[in-house]
Amino acid sequence: MASEVTTAWSQSPRLVIMPVDDSAHSERAFNWYLKKSHRPDDKLILIHVIQPKYSFQSDGVVVEHTVTDISDAVNTGIKDGKKVLERYAERCRKLNYTFEKILRADSNPGYAIVKIAEEKFASMIVIANRGMSKARRTILGSCSHYVICHSGVPVLVVPPAKRSTASFMAEVKDAENL
Repeated sequence: MASEVTTAWSQSPRLVIMPVDDSAHSERAFNWYLKKSHRPDDKLILIHVIQPKYSFQSDGVVVEHTVTDISDAVNTGIKDGKKVLERYAERCRKLNYTFEKILRADSNPGYAIVKIAEEKFASMIVIANRGMSKARRTILGSCSHYVICHSGVPVLVVPPAKRSTASFMAEVKDAENL
């Protein structure tokens, strides 16, 4: 019975959530998925979450230039997010993969990723781990940790490569050939 369930899951089409940004970590996770996990019937959902980067102090007074600055920051975030998604989408097109792009604004990227996975009834999430130090994770929090703890579907975390290893050098060389 268990083998029948495992076989059915492993052969059914998967809807894979892949958060992407402009980091080398995200690129590495994307390449790992392409080489080691992608199946021909997968549908890949590329997600980019824009985090608000503006802050201002107000005593209840709305200043026109502040509103303009916020609007400019949001527009820049949207433009940059679309570029990131398009870069990954172009690679999917070249490989003839089925994919969708989602651009979302949220102050908590982990929450947005989990929410999209729920909305889309995802099969799994593939996410990069930036390899932050324990102190930095404690202060800033970790997106991948949030996703692991709150996701209702399996999460595959691609760790950062150790730059001194031969496997890292091989990955860099392979990535150039994709």
